[in-house]
Amino acid sequence: MKLTDLEIALRQGKTRTYSKGELIQTTDDETQLVLMVKSGFVKRYLITADGLQSIQSVYGAGSVFPLTVVMKEIFDQDLYRGPETFYYEAMSSVELYGLEAATLSSDLEHDPLIYRDLLKVAGERLTSNIQRLENLALRSSYQRLAHQLLFYATTFGEFSDVGIRIIAPLTHQDLAYVLSVARETVSREISKLRQEQIITTDSTQYITVNDVKRLKQLAYS
Repeated sequence: MKLTDLEIALRQGKTRTYSKGELIQTTDDETQLVLMVKSGFVKRYLITADGLQSIQSVYGAGSVFPLTVVMKEIFDQDLYRGPETFYYEAMSSVELYGLEAATLSSDLEHDPLIYRDLLKVAGERLTSNIQRLENLALRSSYQRLAHQLLFYATTFGEFSDVGIRIIAPLTHQDLAYVLSVARETVSREISKLRQEQIITTDSTQYITVNDVKRLKQLAYS
């Protein structure tokens, strides 16, 4: 597959590897890198007042983050002005390309097509944020979980003979942090979805959506 101009620019940066659970970057770091996932998965979260994580985003192969750094460097626009610190942590073994935002800004002067690629990244992030707003409007934890799994199946799914396997390594606790509910609630609703044969889980806890149509009906019922 042909690389985009943005991917070519970011691949100039140093390749960085991280182990599962290792912190990659925070919004408080003095040097802010623009990063692209080569392989693995990364989560973006903040720490709530009661000391729990609130996962805002999950990034897989090809994802570019943080967009806040790009917008600040290139357009002098603050996407977030609050006091919270956001953390980027490896959810699995991760390999990233990293480039200083100032270097990417300089590359734009020679290759304006990078703007096109950044617009696509912004569109993907907007889609993710709209999904989160939709999810918050749903009334039951069962429906919210179905809605979230449908999004992950669409974003991180691999087709197989039995359905769509979500390849992101999402634990019940991760899903609880995404939905801001108790882990026990997620485990209970996962069990219901299994009983209805809408999903299955394997020994490594990866989730396969066996009936996408029914999951979508539940998510939007």
